[in-house]
Amino acid sequence: MAVVLSRYCGATELNCEYKNLSIIPIQFSGSSLLPTIEGKINQKAATMLLDTGSGLTYLMPATAENLNLRVGKPTSVAYGVGGVASRSVTRPDSFEIGAIRSNRPYLFVLNRMGFTPYFDAIVGVDYLLALDMEVDFQAKQVKLYKAKDCTTYPRPDWATNEVAFLDVDKDDDRPQFRISLNGKLMRAIVDTAAKYTTMSLKVAENLGITESSGRLLSPQFAVGVGEGKSQTWKTTIDQIEIGDVIWRNKEVSVGNLAGGDEKAPEIILGKDFLLEHRILFSMGSRRLYLSPFKDLSKGQTD
Repeated sequence: MAVVLSRYCGATELNCEYKNLSIIPIQFSGSSLLPTIEGKINQKAATMLLDTGSGLTYLMPATAENLNLRVGKPTSVAYGVGGVASRSVTRPDSFEIGAIRSNRPYLFVLNRMGFTPYFDAIVGVDYLLALDMEVDFQAKQVKLYKAKDCTTYPRPDWATNEVAFLDVDKDDDRPQFRISLNGKLMRAIVDTAAKYTTMSLKVAENLGITESSGRLLSPQFAVGVGEGKSQTWKTTIDQIEIGDVIWRNKEVSVGNLAGGDEKAPEIILGKDFLLEHRILFSMGSRRLYLSPFKDLSKGQTD
């Protein structure tokens, strides 16, 4: 990549610089109105799904075909809510998102989706978090930042809360952190491409939320990576704590979260969370900084 990640800085350091390199508009697209941004592949404009729930960046088969890219045979698989999809490797001449540019990158082509994609690529955290990234759904924009000659990491002026990232998982680049559901700590991620905040079936069972309890309501099906469908339900959580921010009586989805190993996230914070909170992924400080758009600070109710 042309841009190299530097550390987050404090204004008190003499030579510390923290620069906004890009402001990228967000459009809400498709039937679920999920966030897309404009980038470039081989110097041609491309619509990309903004997806911090994906560890990797993928091209869609139609995109590879339209760009006359050479695509290899399937070499591995990706897991999603719709099951398993094979993936093949390709190598465009260039790939750009704002200030982030790669020349001749190796990228996967994702061969199966449970719907017809309305985007050319899924851009995951391997690219999005090569820099610090601020996400502001109300302003409909993301900002990319780069720090230089910095050693300290205070939170941004606008942020009222922060949560620390957990130790790096060599098999998963998505930043995880702890939140509390009804007083129990859970591993969480922010997934910009998830329509709803969703917790796993296992977590729901541990909280006593089962079909027999009558607390799993409104059954429906979710689609995504893979050709299948995954059943989901709605339920209400009494209290969710994210740092010093509290959601009370919050409706969330319950369903299968891809990747069920012991280090996998137990809950994903989706579009509903981002419509209420401005956030910054600070990769230097290894923290998520956040601030509600309205007062949901400790002791306040939704």
